[in-house]
Amino acid sequence: DYAWTQARPASAKPWFYVVVDDPDRTCRAIGTSTLYIGSIGACATWKPQGCTVYLPANAPDWMVEHEERHCNGWTHD
Repeated sequence: DYAWTQARPASAKPWFYVVVDDPDRTCRAIGTSTLYIGSIGACATWKPQGCTVYLPANAPDWMVEHEERHCNGWTHD
């Protein structure tokens, strides 16, 4: 469980979706959620000019929606 906070405006579109073999390794390598001790299933890198979402193959809808929320400027604890 975590609480969502609107931290910044939405990133400009289009957003890019990248399927990766190992989301945990990829997400840690790009510096997202480095303090998280569990396995990272997906992540998004927010920038004002665009957002990139890194997902496993056949990611469930809830996972895509979660990462898109990050692209829309939301963060969570």
